[in-house]
Amino acid sequence: MEKNILLSIIYLLVLQTTYSQKKTTTSKSSETYVSIKVFKQIYNRDLTKNDLQHLKIRGKDTLILIKDKSKVKEYISKINNKAENKILGRVQEHKAYMPLSQYKKRYKKVITQKDIDNFIFRNGDTLIMINNKEFYNKKISVPYQPKDSTFLEAYKDVVYLKYHYKKPTKEIRLRYWKNEIKIFMTKNVDRKVKKELKKFTKYLSKEVDSLKISFINKLEKSNYIIYGINSEKDYKYEPSLKSKNIEYRIYWNGKQQFYHAKLKIDSRSYENKDDLILKSKKMFLKTLGQFSWSYKLPKEGYFSLKYFKEKKFTKLDLEILKYHYSYGICKGTNLITFEEQHKKAKEIFKKTGRHLQFIHLND
Repeated sequence: MEKNILLSIIYLLVLQTTYSQKKTTTSKSSETYVSIKVFKQIYNRDLTKNDLQHLKIRGKDTLILIKDKSKVKEYISKINNKAENKILGRVQEHKAYMPLSQYKKRYKKVITQKDIDNFIFRNGDTLIMINNKEFYNKKISVPYQPKDSTFLEAYKDVVYLKYHYKKPTKEIRLRYWKNEIKIFMTKNVDRKVKKELKKFTKYLSKEVDSLKISFINKLEKSNYIIYGINSEKDYKYEPSLKSKNIEYRIYWNGKQQFYHAKLKIDSRSYENKDDLILKSKKMFLKTLGQFSWSYKLPKEGYFSLKYFKEKKFTKLDLEILKYHYSYGICKGTNLITFEEQHKKAKEIFKKTGRHLQFIHLND
């Protein structure tokens, strides 16, 4: 509504400076006059002697003849486009909302009458405006990170299992480690597996922004335990992990941020040490985003579901992990929201030439 009103006002302002002389017996019925200021903006030059011969005085305004009416139409169109972009930019910059239910769980603040007055309703959800809240002033604003459709479809399958189900599920969300991963590894983990895992995690921590991984010697200071099972006598740090395989259990909070994980490396089902190492590295990778494997990716990579005997952590695997931990996408969302945000970001870029800003709150 704000946009339509503003565009109408701009159009009327231009018309207000326009003077059409209507006579039934002459050919001057379509002559158009504009203010000198508008004339200079249209032609980008000063007035000539010839121009000054076509002046009209209307009230307190001095008007000048425009012979080419298409110039006026172009001028109006140009102003309207600038106004539209300005409105879009202002809305993006000054109005931020979040679901009311999420706001109540996260901040437990009293809902004021001012909050109620600013409620908006979208797709069955009540949204509360947060740009006037104290915590919002501590936000991080990051521009949308565009990717081609092939990459995005593969990424959505890895994160949301898009092509594993006929319909998207709201339960699957984009989850990640916000705080540093501090790993305690038990002594009974195979020596070669331990060496390769440390090498792999060091590489990931160095290459991926916002993903920090370290190893510590004290169990009580860790938030990630990697333990080995080589016989029935070995201590089980996670009793729910019962299979003779490599598996994990991971925990997250209401903001979809992981805060604790346990990775069990059971060597009893692996005769080949290289297979044990590969599976250990792949399962550790999986715990960084509760990822899945996808047929949408080349067979050589870890994220690919296609069989390949000598899999490696490829550049594309790294790109997927970097994208997941970048702040150019919104965290904690389900597939439907993720796709809606990308669609909106592309529309805004097409209209304005600017990228949508994603807001990340430091809480």
